[in-house]
Amino acid sequence: MRPSKIIPTRIFHNDRDEEAAKADGERYVMKSDNIGACTHSLKKTSKSTLHPAGFPVSADDPNEILGLTNYDHGTIFQSNLAIALYLLPRTRRKDALHFYNFCHWIDECIDSSTLTLQEKENILKMALQTLEELKEQRHLDPRLLEEIMQGMQMDLTINRYETFEDLRLYAWRVASAVGLVSAQLFGASGVNVNNYAEQLGLALQLTNILRDVALDAAMNRIYIPLEDLARFQVTEKEILSSSPSPQATHLFEFEAERALSFFAKARLAWEKMSPCERHLMRPARLMEAIYRTLLEKMQHDRYDLFHQRYRIGIFQKIILATQVFFSC
Repeated sequence: MRPSKIIPTRIFHNDRDEEAAKADGERYVMKSDNIGACTHSLKKTSKSTLHPAGFPVSADDPNEILGLTNYDHGTIFQSNLAIALYLLPRTRRKDALHFYNFCHWIDECIDSSTLTLQEKENILKMALQTLEELKEQRHLDPRLLEEIMQGMQMDLTINRYETFEDLRLYAWRVASAVGLVSAQLFGASGVNVNNYAEQLGLALQLTNILRDVALDAAMNRIYIPLEDLARFQVTEKEILSSSPSPQATHLFEFEAERALSFFAKARLAWEKMSPCERHLMRPARLMEAIYRTLLEKMQHDRYDLFHQRYRIGIFQKIILATQVFFSC
């Protein structure tokens, strides 16, 4: 998103594990603690395939195969982005949720340990087909959609970034470009809106990377630039083995400060927006508040990233959403 994953987000498995699914004679389905899932395979059967939720659907509809025809409103509030979208008017909310589901499920499939590389590439090839109607209706920039897909493609072949500039390209594609498309779906436009979406996207992605260090390490991924590891004398082995040295705390603090710098740039862009633009961008503002709070929790704990999963509880999200709703 792993989207949050828009955005890109990382995932946990639910209580229904692979063995339980096999015991029921079903194909294994990987589900997140948010709202999405992806099938074990996109191979078509003679009559039907399986919806990510596990029931048969037509194998000819990419929306159905990718799980983009239904929303699980019972668990959607576990997602930071999804709850933010409920600040939108109903008509725009539906389109934004569709785009959110698109990014979320594709991100899950890319992160899947059960899909082959070829199957993942097939998913990316067919993915944009699911957005054709939305793209035409909301006049979405096709170049931004292509950038998003290229960012997801990077996750298939790249698991290290030498420099921050290398990482920044990835973050721009999977977060800033998603933010720019989201702004179009919100009905917002303009230089300040676009600058806010870009800077906030980078801030959110850098926060995600810091929060998910342990999860990414379990998949042999290190998104923190290698030049930063060398600067603070932290080895890849420390990260991959979840045994960070004291120097790692200084590394994580450096990465947090970098994320904060982009939050600050986003705030400057926000202050330049008109009242109307701010109103339209309330979902993004809530995302800013949630992720700033996440970052503050990590800082308060001195980055206990390998022993706990940092989250914002539903009641705190509601408080933040209320504050944003009445302030914009």
